[in-house]
Amino acid sequence: MKKLSLMLLAAVFCAGMLLVAGCGKKDDGKKKLIVATDANFPPYVNFENGKLNGIDVEIVTEIAKNLGYELDFIDMKIDAVLLAVAKDKCNLGACTLTITEERKETVDFSIPYATTTQIVLVPMETTIGTLEDLKNEKIRVGVQQGSASDTYFTKHYGIPERFGTVGNAVDALLAKRIDAVTCDRELAEVYCAKNPGKLQILPMVLVEKEYAFAFSKNNAKLREKFNAELEKMQRSGRLQEIIHSHLHK
Repeated sequence: MKKLSLMLLAAVFCAGMLLVAGCGKKDDGKKKLIVATDANFPPYVNFENGKLNGIDVEIVTEIAKNLGYELDFIDMKIDAVLLAVAKDKCNLGACTLTITEERKETVDFSIPYATTTQIVLVPMETTIGTLEDLKNEKIRVGVQQGSASDTYFTKHYGIPERFGTVGNAVDALLAKRIDAVTCDRELAEVYCAKNPGKLQILPMVLVEKEYAFAFSKNNAKLREKFNAELEKMQRSGRLQEIIHSHLHK
């Protein structure tokens, strides 16, 4: 995970996009949670018509309401999200955070609320036919810096070309500056739909993943409350209803 100094972290919070209020909690007597997010992961979290939307946003908002909390979302890069939670600067992180052993060293995760696969996104005309091709040093593969896709690809395939967002990587792919992008399937499907006839998802999977919300290791009580609400949503079918409504718009 990208290292940020505490000074830089503070700057990220105060200069970054806070959707509801300024840095920190309002002193209005109401219970409030500060949620760190990266709004570049449609359909899980992104802006639509200037409003934060997506699966993660809807799940967290519904749970917070059931627990009697108001929410403030702060938009930042994904590696800053994890650091913010680990340093107790935000109460939780919500932006398709993949559970990994490395991340477990610094944050605790809720129970998983969704699963996905890491895939390879390429142009319609490509020379890439197998996963082994990705190890070829001449093949330029883009990832979002600090993402689980970045970590997995670096460990198993080599050094990728890193971008601020998956969208930036896709732009480079369309401009033929790189040969492929590896990211989560649902996000790749969004970019395929936005660029009909230009992009395709290769029929192979790098790895399966589970998404969860991140909590500070000092905040076990809040994590347990969220887990209890997530379990209720799973049993009632509400969780799948939310996910389905965004994946099949």
